[in-house]
This record gives sequence, C-alpha cells and structure tokens, in this order.
Amino acid sequence: MTVPRPRPEVFAMFENPRNLALITPKGLGFQVLSEGDLTMRVGLEIDYRFRWLGLPMRWRTLITEYDRLNHFVDEGIRSPYRLWRHRHEFTDVPAGTEVLD
Repeated sequence: MTVPRPRPEVFAMFENPRNLALITPKGLGFQVLSEGDLTMRVGLEIDYRFRWLGLPMRWRTLITEYDRLNHFVDEGIRSPYRLWRHRHEFTDVPAGTEVLD
C-alpha cells in the first residue's frame, strides 16, 4: 500500500504495537495484552487476544529484526499458525511511503 505521508511518520505508526488494534476490524475484539514499555526492538515480545469465529485466541509475537525507518519482522512464538513470519518494509516513493507486508 502507499500512504501519502513521510516515511518517519508512517513507520512510527506501524512500529507501535498498540496501533494494531486501531486498524484491526472491530468484530475481532483485538486487544494488546502486553503492558509497560513496548518500544520496538529486537527481542520485544508482544501478547495479543482476539476472537476468530467466536473463539477466543491468544497470540505472542517476537520481533526478530528491526531496522528503524526501513523494516521490522515479527514472528509468532504462540499463534494459531504453525509458522508466522511477517516482514514490514517501508520505502520512499513520490506519493509518500510504500508499505510492503
């Protein structure tokens, strides 16, 4: 997706785990359970809760790569998936910032 905003602003929105609840459909009841300092960094673990088809689910991710303003990777260490590895990349483009994930 292309976001018509500067990369530092877009990256800051995505790197804050609490913002994930703002962009997740309300019907999933998504919540960040982790408290305290959630400053993005390698080694950060984040706990979530949501409902899928009415069933309560918990999810824990681990940040395994972090290159400020360029990319970060979260991997599921407890999730509904056997393997979850999600890379978020940010690139300047004439229209703003391209976000690949």
